[in-house]
Amino acid sequence: MKWGENDTSGKARGKALVEKMLQALPARNRIGKAIEHHQKYAYGIIISQHFGITHFEHSGGWDGWVTYFLRLPDLGLTVAVLANIEDFDTQKMAYEITDIILTQSTEFHDDHD
Repeated sequence: MKWGENDTSGKARGKALVEKMLQALPARNRIGKAIEHHQKYAYGIIISQHFGITHFEHSGGWDGWVTYFLRLPDLGLTVAVLANIEDFDTQKMAYEITDIILTQSTEFHDDHD
């Protein structure tokens, strides 16, 4: 998907903006105190690991609609789940789809065992 590809290329708004968006916020606050339950969060994007592969994710929702965006830039893989049922777990579905792709697709599985 083109928006996911932008996380790698920066084509839409420039590489500097992408780098800023993906720069994780510090694990300590301004007075140096450690932030409890800190996770790598970068200006609306969560930076995490799945199958030992770095990925970026973002959730959203409004008025009965829910979404989840998952990007594995090193693999060039983007998964986006959109639902018009407010209590549908789009995050779970995005991870399940990613699991299927990474475990059953020879294109991804052979290169990343």
